[in-house]
Amino acid sequence: MITPAVLLFSLVAAAWVWLAGWRDKARDPRLTLAVLVLLAGFPLLSFLPRIEVAGVPAADVAWAAWLGWVWAAGAMLFSLRLVAALVQLALWRRRSRPVVDPDFAGHHPAIRILDGLNCPVAAGIIRPLILVPPAWHEWSPDLRKTVIAHEAAHHARRDPLWRALAAVTCTLHWFNPLVWWMAARLAEQCEYACDERVVKNGKPAKGYARDLCDVASVCRAPATTLAMASHRGLEGRVRRMLAPPPAGSSAGLWCLAVLALMSAVVLAMIERRPEDFVPALDIDEMRTRLGANPFPANGAGDIE
Repeated sequence: MITPAVLLFSLVAAAWVWLAGWRDKARDPRLTLAVLVLLAGFPLLSFLPRIEVAGVPAADVAWAAWLGWVWAAGAMLFSLRLVAALVQLALWRRRSRPVVDPDFAGHHPAIRILDGLNCPVAAGIIRPLILVPPAWHEWSPDLRKTVIAHEAAHHARRDPLWRALAAVTCTLHWFNPLVWWMAARLAEQCEYACDERVVKNGKPAKGYARDLCDVASVCRAPATTLAMASHRGLEGRVRRMLAPPPAGSSAGLWCLAVLALMSAVVLAMIERRPEDFVPALDIDEMRTRLGANPFPANGAGDIE
């Protein structure tokens, strides 16, 4: 996975993501998600036809083998992080208890209270749920509705799945800070998108911003969860809700997505062969060379 093509594509992809959010970093997260998926599935592009270019020193080929072992060791180590997150989610599900509230009876996804949690989070892909802290019963009815609307928006957008794909990409590309930056940008864009959905559904922007700040004052959710009001990026989210977002073109976003796909395909098809590479001979040409007389002058006649 540590190859020049992968590193170059991560640089190009990060440039597309940055360019898409140049005026408004809360733009549609689908471009960020697309380049992360391309990075995760980059080895699959190796089945495309290859384009050979100038060779590389044989010593570099040997170093590539060592880099492969380094990458494998790092990927196994970071995989433990994903396993730990799955175990934690299973423990949370087991330790939590259903919310007894007539206003949310039969709500989907299920709402459960988790002792020790101090910030509402959306979790689960196959069995989605919304976890809320014990202070849930102390919140006003309006704040409860706002919190559930935000977390339900995450599930409606399938954000837990997209965040999981981003986590897998970070595990495969653990050595690349650009990939971690794009995963963080995706998480931020998901929060912006959910904020926008809640406000569009009728929640006043000023009231919603106040609710965000109230929840953030006690929020200390783990970094791997979809928390409603984490401190990182909170100021930017409030500013965006209280001011009209910059105008953006969906056509421009699609153009960047196509450019990202084309970049991935082209870079995956390029293959640099070693300098000492010798092309295989045709079988007929090989037989001709083996059967040729190494001393063609012998037997051509005596010199008088």
